[in-house]
Amino acid sequence: RSKRANDPAVIWEGDAGDQRTVSFAELQSETNRLANVLTGLGIGSGDVVGIFMPMLPETVAAVLACGKIGAIYTPLFSGFGAEAVATRLGDCNAKVLLTVDGFFRRGKTVPIKDVADAALISVPSVETVIVLRRTGQTINWVPGRDLDWTGRMQEAADTFTTLQVPADHPYMIIHTSGTTGKPKGALHVHAG
Repeated sequence: RSKRANDPAVIWEGDAGDQRTVSFAELQSETNRLANVLTGLGIGSGDVVGIFMPMLPETVAAVLACGKIGAIYTPLFSGFGAEAVATRLGDCNAKVLLTVDGFFRRGKTVPIKDVADAALISVPSVETVIVLRRTGQTINWVPGRDLDWTGRMQEAADTFTTLQVPADHPYMIIHTSGTTGKPKGALHVHAG
């Protein structure tokens, strides 16, 4: 166990002023659990995972979990509309989407799951959506596709052996804004 295990790894403050501090040990546990959830779904090296989440400690764990299993993540700005999300997910043939039911912004609730559902109509490659309940709002639930983040995480082991990959193994596909044409994906590697 690291000497820094109990030190803060993530210090987070929400829109309404709520705060959370996640230690290195807690972040490692969350990351390992999500790595186990993803591999349990058959996601592995070279598979693409879309992360359509606001800035949360769980978002950090999601990015790190993709690295642990050799998957490639594509970040999707939480303010994107359905078309922007669909274009980016479809471009890289994402298999899984990680999202939230909604999030709070300037005193209002943003229904991000609705945006994800609208986007996925035109992205058949996404087979699974893992939904973190952030706001507790009522959402559309697609049986056989949508999975509850918390339930899956509670069932997963908190240990995981990180997949060893070469330095030039793909880690992230980040897309251009698309303001001058179709968004283009730039591939980043683990050591990039």
